[in-house]
Amino acid sequence: MTDTGGKYSPITRASNLHAGTDRTMRFANTDAAGLAVNAGGYSMEWILYDAAGAAVLTVPNASISTAALAATTDEILVPWTATGVAWANESVSPGKHYTYKLYRTDVPSVLAFGPVEIL
Repeated sequence: MTDTGGKYSPITRASNLHAGTDRTMRFANTDAAGLAVNAGGYSMEWILYDAAGAAVLTVPNASISTAALAATTDEILVPWTATGVAWANESVSPGKHYTYKLYRTDVPSVLAFGPVEIL
């Protein structure tokens, strides 16, 4: 899988991602010109990495959805749930350094990446 490219999209304090709570992370899917790209047929995987670069959790394609919001915005929706995949891994907690990558797996590429701040 290609491990470079994609949009730098940090998940910061403003994203309000709290440990143990439900939240949907939204990623705009646009091309270099800023035009919406339909991601409806993509196979994707969202992976959270710890400070050492080890994968600590994965949100599989079956949990990821897309939404066409307007002619210029197509979003990829990645769920974090208090009782689901994300918080079942006890090594994911506030105050630690994390990064993520949102991969397109059917045409190997990175769609988005960046640091993650968990409150």
